[in-house]
Order: sequence, then structure tokens, then C-alpha cells
Amino acid sequence: MNTTNKSIEERTSVETNINTIGWAILVQSLIRYGAFIAIAWLTLTFANGWVMAYLGASH
Repeated sequence: MNTTNKSIEERTSVETNINTIGWAILVQSLIRYGAFIAIAWLTLTFANGWVMAYLGASH
């Protein structure tokens, strides 16, 4: 009885740790990819603006 209770508590704490680690990794990757996507989007937006200005000037 005691051993089963202990193993259930241990398993629950391990699952909680895995969930916490999983969320931490998810949040970190979201922040990392979010920053990357934001930089890429800004770069593309500015590049598009430069291309449009260049095309408008050349025509």
C-alpha cells in the first residue's frame, strides 16, 4: 500500500516535471521563432518597399 502510493506520487511529479519542461521548451521556441519571423517579415516588408520604390523610379 505504501509503496504504491509512493510510486504514484513519484510518477505524478515526474509527469508534472515533463509537462513543465515541455511548456518551457514550447515557450522558448515560440519566442525564438516569433523573433525570427518578425525579423524576416520586417526584412521582407522593407525589401518589398525598396523594390517597389526602385521599380516606380525606373518606370
